[in-house]
Amino acid sequence: MTPSNDLNIAADETVLPAALKLYQKLSDSYLDTRGLFGPDEYPFTWEAGTIMHLYPLYRTLAGLGFLRYPRYRYVQGQAYWIIANLFLYKGLGEPKYLDSAVATGRQLVSSQNPDGSWTNPLPGWQDRISTVYCSWGGLALAKLYNATRDDEYLAAAVSWKECMLQKVGTYHTTVGGKDLELIQYFHPTNKIACPNASTLALAFLSNLARYLTESDQRLMRNLLTSIGSMQLTTGEIPYTEHRLHYQCQSYNAFEFIDLFEYVRNQGSTEAIRVLKGITDFLLQGVSQGGQVGYSCISEYPEVSYHTLIVAAALHYASLLFGDPSYAAARNRIIARIVRGSGLMPLRHGVSRLGPAKVKDRAFFARQTTYCLVSLLRIALVPQMELLNDTLI
Repeated sequence: MTPSNDLNIAADETVLPAALKLYQKLSDSYLDTRGLFGPDEYPFTWEAGTIMHLYPLYRTLAGLGFLRYPRYRYVQGQAYWIIANLFLYKGLGEPKYLDSAVATGRQLVSSQNPDGSWTNPLPGWQDRISTVYCSWGGLALAKLYNATRDDEYLAAAVSWKECMLQKVGTYHTTVGGKDLELIQYFHPTNKIACPNASTLALAFLSNLARYLTESDQRLMRNLLTSIGSMQLTTGEIPYTEHRLHYQCQSYNAFEFIDLFEYVRNQGSTEAIRVLKGITDFLLQGVSQGGQVGYSCISEYPEVSYHTLIVAAALHYASLLFGDPSYAAARNRIIARIVRGSGLMPLRHGVSRLGPAKVKDRAFFARQTTYCLVSLLRIALVPQMELLNDTLI
């Protein structure tokens, strides 16, 4: 593989200023001494706790000021914030970013349950362990340990590892005549083969490589083989064994980033083959105008943080594989999303029937923080040869 020399993205001219502006907006709006605390789009609740599923009506009423979005201190939001700050600290060298990551990391440790999990604050989710939700917390703390060498973060990350592997466990099934082993999505048991929980587990575990047993290493190999076995001929990783398409480009981009991190930490020709297939699938989902559809079967709504994670995945793919078409697609997305020093609204075209004239400008803490992470992946990792120096 030949590293790409395509630096036409002009990250220092467009992407990084947009990321820094977004960082400041998040800091001003939602940051307190314990990390990010802000509104979220799901579930759509009254402050009294009544769940509302009338999504368009709720958003309209909230936009007019009649209702308020619920505010949460999501583990995923805290994790994204830690990762963003570690990128900025390593990329720009300013201690304030490490300080912010550490402050949020301490809150994550203090809110961890005795069994190593974290409680999801969403109504209806509080009585079960959500693997993806907790793995983001473990991943962020593993990265924070790698940056600080503070054993407190390592102990918390290892505690989640033990909970995930021993308490949550894996699910065995057969798809297309092939035996699969994947991380359970929930505990108590929710037996469904959903690959994104396993790709995130691989990213998380690969950051603890020095603290894994042979059994852990064997499980990682089984997870990777199972994910590869589920990959479709188009390169797409299906949402589940029973539901092929759901937010296809977004989920596959997240899975690309997870497996890319696994390759960086562990090395794997099998994972690289899976990555190549995902990349080609993602490439087909980017229009000439830089739009990324909601799924393979639905063009709208167009969601900013879905679109940006695709751009970040294509950016890494352009560095890994050296294919100029990946960089070109990345550039089309950036040209569409980054408007001078601003960003497009969270959603374009709320209607599934076609482009809506009204743009949803709601500013959600968790989703916007991942927009920030995606922008920083592009802005601060300009060349393959600098990859290990700039990635956290």
